[in-house]
Amino acid sequence: GFSMDHSGAKTFQAISRIDYLPVMEPVLTFIRNRISHRQIHLDDAVTHVILDPGLCLQILSLANSTYVAPQSSIDDLESAMQLIGMGNLEDILQRTRNIIPFEQLFSSFAGHRFWLHQVGTGQLCLEINDLLTLGKIPHAYLSGLLHDAGKVILAYLFPEQYNAVLTWSREEKIPLTEAEYSCFSMTHEEAGAAFIEKQSLPSQVKSAVRFHRFPEKAISDRELVAIVNMANFLSKKMDVGYSGAPLKESDTELQEQPGWRLLREHFHPRFTEDDFEKEILERATRVQKELAVVTGQLVLSQDGIMAATG
Repeated sequence: GFSMDHSGAKTFQAISRIDYLPVMEPVLTFIRNRISHRQIHLDDAVTHVILDPGLCLQILSLANSTYVAPQSSIDDLESAMQLIGMGNLEDILQRTRNIIPFEQLFSSFAGHRFWLHQVGTGQLCLEINDLLTLGKIPHAYLSGLLHDAGKVILAYLFPEQYNAVLTWSREEKIPLTEAEYSCFSMTHEEAGAAFIEKQSLPSQVKSAVRFHRFPEKAISDRELVAIVNMANFLSKKMDVGYSGAPLKESDTELQEQPGWRLLREHFHPRFTEDDFEKEILERATRVQKELAVVTGQLVLSQDGIMAATG
């Protein structure tokens, strides 16, 4: 066995004390370089901010704070960015300098692969939503992007222990959530949901983060949670990045996922179940290729090549 003496209350207290999450250094560098060369407009900034879970959280939290005091809650990034403006974005970028970069959180695998899994899951949520009869479901991208926020939080708060838990889970083939619970008396889903509630983000996103493995347990927003469940599975199956918790050998069928069972009555009428699967796998392949290009651009910008030419 392997255990650390964390009570759930201790973990919860630690979460309540953090305000920011680590951000991907290449994303920061890209936006900073563009700002310093005065080459960036708000829309351009949004397209890069949405690539980073930590930045998204900071911007949405600020947009909904008493400091900005919106009339009603702001939950899409375009509105949030318009509300806070470029000056506040620069302040946020400045603040994140003092936090460990996202890609240094995990010692046993490359941080940018974990980041890719988050962004890929967000993109796949949009693709799945597009193939359903449910219309545009709010927060689909954000819920996918943040579904594993709890892993970031636990790695940020308890770097040595959480990396040991990841390794233990992988080597001993113990489900990650069981390993997490034995160490922190809390799973990454609970940690993520606690942080999202503290940041006053929409309750739908909290549901998706909390129940993305078991959408049938969600009390509300089941369709959204089921979309995240399927997107997360597809992201792992298609190797879009790495989640820290690979699929079990026995778990390879999309049609056996709980999200599939909840959504299949909403598949667009033009699809049989096999057509739906074929279409979503094709889209997942496209998402994978598009993200490979984005990652290449960001890595180049990190080396300063993109900065001058853009």
